[in-house]
Amino acid sequence: MTRETGCIKKIKIGGSRSIFYCDTMKNTLFILVMTLVSVSAEASNCIAHRGNNHLYLENSHRAIMSAVEVAADGVEFDVRHTKDGFPILMHDKDMDRTATHKEDKKCNLKADVSELMLSEILENCQLKNGEEIPLLEDVLRDLEPHDLFVFIELKDKPQTKTFEVIETYMASHPGRVRIISFKYKFIKLIRKLSDPSGFWKEIKTMWITKVFGWTRRSDGADVNHLFRLNLWLQRLRGKETAVWTVDSEKRLTKLLKAKIDFITTNRPELCLDLKKNFH
Repeated sequence: MTRETGCIKKIKIGGSRSIFYCDTMKNTLFILVMTLVSVSAEASNCIAHRGNNHLYLENSHRAIMSAVEVAADGVEFDVRHTKDGFPILMHDKDMDRTATHKEDKKCNLKADVSELMLSEILENCQLKNGEEIPLLEDVLRDLEPHDLFVFIELKDKPQTKTFEVIETYMASHPGRVRIISFKYKFIKLIRKLSDPSGFWKEIKTMWITKVFGWTRRSDGADVNHLFRLNLWLQRLRGKETAVWTVDSEKRLTKLLKAKIDFITTNRPELCLDLKKNFH
């Protein structure tokens, strides 16, 4: 095939790297293959990306609890660690995009979170919606009573406090927790440091990848929706499957039909509404 036919598309996968692929019949093939290997699979779960950030500031307490209010099947959020090892909710390395100064204070917005003490952040910084910078402990405490999946994305190396907080607030339902990361070394660390005979044996991990869906020693793969076809290999291996980040009605419908285990979306209400057609 040639690019002139419209079959070949160029997709940027990071930095200056790109790949070409053919999209002719790709959606039909994907649904057919996934259907064949998911006959007994339950319906997909709609996971609110960084909370319900379609309505509220990403990774804010309000966005997290909005996901609960709209009855999302789960909520995903990003975790970074302060200089003294406390886990907070923040996607970027610094706070400049989503945080600001408290009144009469000076927040070091350009500094990496890892260079700042928690006390310094709490004293000087707040989210742009006026909320405090969320601590993982506070968020898990508020999510603990609710029956939904909790996707914790590790943006940097997990610390001792991270393990303690997760075990404290998710002890009664570890099966609801998914620890995910683009960094496979963090997934390995979870397995290495966790007690294989206790609480952490029930915790599942997922390796996030832009293109390829192999899972190494993790419990599942979470891939960019543009490259979802390779997930059938994981389904055949009995692994969990997930895609990110899907917002269009057309793509959500295709993925729901294929019974992907988890669909991360910025529009959880739309996903839930479409899901009613596949029960």
